[in-house]
Amino acid sequence: MKDTAVTTADLTAAKENNESNLAPAYDPTKTATIVAVSANAKLYQASYHIGHEANREGINCAFCHSIETPRLMGLTQDPDFYTLAKEMREGPHGKIMAEAGDELHYSKNATDPDMNKFFRLWGPEKYADYAHTPKSLDAYDKNKTADGRYTMTSKDLNGTGGKVHFTGGPFYGPFGVTGIRNENVTDETNRSAQVHPDFDYHENNHFGNNGKSLCLSCHQRSAGAVVPSGEEGAGTFMELCSTWNAVTTGDDDNMADTDTSPKCQKCHMERIEGTVLHQWARPDKLFTDKSILTSHFYADDSEGFGEDNPVASGWLNSHAFLGASKTGGDKTAAVAKIKSGFGADLEASVNGDTLTVTTTITNKTAHMFPGAHPMRRVLTRVIVTDSNGTKVEYSGATGDSAFGNITNSIVTVSGKTLHSSAEATVAVNENGSANLDFPGKTDDLNGSSVTSQNFASAQTGKVTIPRTDTTVTEQIVNGGKTTGKVFNAAIVEASDTTNFTRIYGHETGKKYDINGTSTFVVRPGFDSNMVDKDTRLSPNETETYTLTYDVSGKTGISVTYKVYYMQKGANGQFITGEDGFLDQAASDAKKHLVTEVFSKTVSVE
Repeated sequence: MKDTAVTTADLTAAKENNESNLAPAYDPTKTATIVAVSANAKLYQASYHIGHEANREGINCAFCHSIETPRLMGLTQDPDFYTLAKEMREGPHGKIMAEAGDELHYSKNATDPDMNKFFRLWGPEKYADYAHTPKSLDAYDKNKTADGRYTMTSKDLNGTGGKVHFTGGPFYGPFGVTGIRNENVTDETNRSAQVHPDFDYHENNHFGNNGKSLCLSCHQRSAGAVVPSGEEGAGTFMELCSTWNAVTTGDDDNMADTDTSPKCQKCHMERIEGTVLHQWARPDKLFTDKSILTSHFYADDSEGFGEDNPVASGWLNSHAFLGASKTGGDKTAAVAKIKSGFGADLEASVNGDTLTVTTTITNKTAHMFPGAHPMRRVLTRVIVTDSNGTKVEYSGATGDSAFGNITNSIVTVSGKTLHSSAEATVAVNENGSANLDFPGKTDDLNGSSVTSQNFASAQTGKVTIPRTDTTVTEQIVNGGKTTGKVFNAAIVEASDTTNFTRIYGHETGKKYDINGTSTFVVRPGFDSNMVDKDTRLSPNETETYTLTYDVSGKTGISVTYKVYYMQKGANGQFITGEDGFLDQAASDAKKHLVTEVFSKTVSVE
């Protein structure tokens, strides 16, 4: 739009006159336009649109059910190497990190150089003959035109209304292929040949040992930015999510379903009552024709599978994928799921003039807590008051870590009931979680002194960073260079002793030269290029804090301990009310998505 002498006025005017169809009022049927000043000091307008109506569904049913093979994840039907079809770069146009033809080798360690590169890939690998993706091991990596995390089966079939359906297959579920053909009159293709030759119901179906590999085909990412020199992991892609590592402890392998590393589906695709085996694109009509079904789905169970037959037994695996995000608007269920993922407790006692307070928080999931995405944060806070409502300052605090077996209770969407054959709890036994290694890992607490914490933004306000993107407000152009102000969500020590706060999160971001000082600014997204520190709880980990207070001359002592889940990290902001805890109304007004998930108050005389 302008390539010289760009000013703040130019940027402001361009935004007012040319930006359109943006969130939160985004309409996916229309084109959206955004405006920004680039690093080369030029003013650009960019437009984007989702396009075909099928794309507006995002990740729909057919996407997961068309995955043929998750690649390079230790599968029994997958070789332990991956041959790159194209060169791999830093970002879209950066330096070459791996050449076409390079082989990447499997490792259960996510920080392994080859796995680090592999996790840079996303989407499906593509073959020249996309209608006949390879199934035999000697055909993999041949005639491949694009690299990806998994292989999808596609058949180009003429649909109705002039549309073309890439209907895929093999429509994996807990038993491989549901039907040997579709029921649509325009698609009667026999799919029996699409069943993987190595498929085995007991050993390697997607809901068995390979269950985690299927999920982690997407839910493990490298950001695409390279960690800068002088930093831990320099020269490698920055790991955005560390789930691949977190679910693996001791001798476990990432693909295995064990008592120490259970598959994702045990908690996130629980078995519930009901039947949902309906015809493709016809949820009102059940899929019951034995002539086109595989035997696990016969309504009369003539093959004798018993409770392993979902149709005859009346169950299905929930597809709500309930986790930290709101699911279908059911915030109640989402909060219940978060609560099932951790444990917390509070104890308090007085001996003479000394009040001793003990709090605990336990990770009850088989992955890191809170979650894999760096936006997720958890904040805990303890406040002690006397009979006048005056806050009592803590005089000392120590912290300790311990690891042990835990049990996670299954939570489903409101209104759904676990089937009688379902597991109501999932055990996650301790098997070396303390030895997990991942970028930015902080030392486990050892009983020594600790301090309260806060977000850097609470102590410094907004910071000004250079070369900002369109996610940053208050942008200014000076001499062709853009700067903008952001809240810094970095976790720092706090001097305020009227509360004791600890924050858990995965700090990804960049270092900026701010007033001559190198400052790490948390930017939890794909523009990040390093991990400063990772304070999340490992699987099976319990952190215990012991606080002491001088309560001489005080009466009516009350101790309150609260835990908050911060779905988007609240951009490094935690809005407090007069009582020192979250001002929920003010937080909600800013759409911070901070939720209280635990509270306990103890009165001590």
